Amino acid sequence: MSRYASYVMQDDVFYATLTVKEHLMFQAELRMGKTFNAVQREARVDYVINELGLTKCRDSQIGGVQDVRGLSGGERKRLSFATEILTNPSLLFVDEPTSGLDSFMAESVILQLQKLAREGRTVVATIHQPSSELFALFDQL
Repeated sequence: MSRYASYVMQDDVFYATLTVKEHLMFQAELRMGKTFNAVQREARVDYVINELGLTKCRDSQIGGVQDVRGLSGGERKRLSFATEILTNPSLLFVDEPTSGLDSFMAESVILQLQKLAREGRTVVATIHQPSSELFALFDQL
């Protein structure tokens, strides 16, 4: 089923001391397993990092605990998307993608979801009280 659909939770769960690339390589190993060899998994991880605009933070620790400074809220949200699209699902469920983000980051996240949808994925999102600007970005309600 994970090849067909993925679910992005409202609250992310990451190992704070891993880098973005390490996290995605670990997830690729778990999700893609023996179906793909190491070179193919790394190529997919690199593609997803570029696709979701995580290139500049690929070697940064994720952070999120007191002693580890890490990614911004928008970068963490994009990393959540990256984790779930590793297997290239055609259906993506997203729970509260803008929760806890400022208006600029919220718009950035919705634009990223819009890009994923335009690439042929079906994106189903729940969102409470979107601004009128965000509301206008959705294709169908």
